[in-house]
Parts: sequence; C-alpha cells; structure tokens
Amino acid sequence: SPYLLYENAGDVFAAAAGEVSDIYHDDDERYIVRILHTNGLEGLYYGLDTCAVKEGDEVSASTLLGMSSGGEFALEMRRAGKSIDCSAYLKER
Repeated sequence: SPYLLYENAGDVFAAAAGEVSDIYHDDDERYIVRILHTNGLEGLYYGLDTCAVKEGDEVSASTLLGMSSGGEFALEMRRAGKSIDCSAYLKER
C-alpha cells in the first residue's frame, strides 16, 4: 500500500522540511497533520493523540509533530496529488 501503518508509534516527527498547512480531527478526535514539504511532496500524518505544531509552522525533519500512543498511526506521502511509497523518506529514530 502507498501508506505506512504503525501501532503505538510513540513520538512522530516530520519526514522532511516544510510548512504545516492543515490540522484536522478524525472521527475518533485524533489529529491529522498535513505538511507541504519543500521537496514538492505533501505529507499526511494520521492518528496523532497529541499535536505539537500549529497551522503555518515551519518544520524540519527533526520537528516533533505529536505523539501516537494508542491505536494506529499512518503516514501517507503524495506527489502531484498521487500517493507514493513513503518508506524512502523516513529516518530511523
């Protein structure tokens, strides 16, 4: 699948530099953070229990976005509106 899925992910960091463009809540009131990355990618970070950024924040690959301690966390990367394999953009922490 084009997204990565984790259980109890812990601290979640941005995959690359960019700007937080939107923050939403899902049906379970968990956060969804959308980042427009400077490399032309769009990152969607689903299932955060806490959110440490706000819309308009500039982030780097070391910026803490929030924490996912219960349930599932998913990361999706898009280029030109289409989902792509995002595993190459992740750093081990």
